[in-house]
Amino acid sequence: MRIDIPIGIGYDSNIDIAREKLLPLLTEHKDIKNSPTPSVAVTELADSSVNLELRGFCNAEDYASIYVDILEDALV
Repeated sequence: MRIDIPIGIGYDSNIDIAREKLLPLLTEHKDIKNSPTPSVAVTELADSSVNLELRGFCNAEDYASIYVDILEDALV
């Protein structure tokens, strides 16, 4: 099952640096699968943010806990 986690960054933020900091949240999470490869993609240029989406694959039963883990880790 694919997990999609939205994250907004400011227009003054560097997308490459954001991707560099966010991608390990997926690749280092014990319940995210390595294949297909996790990714961070720009999904929208919104009014007040550039919206990114963290994408990875997991087992359905782990979806909710992974979602919460990654959102909390993204705040740090």
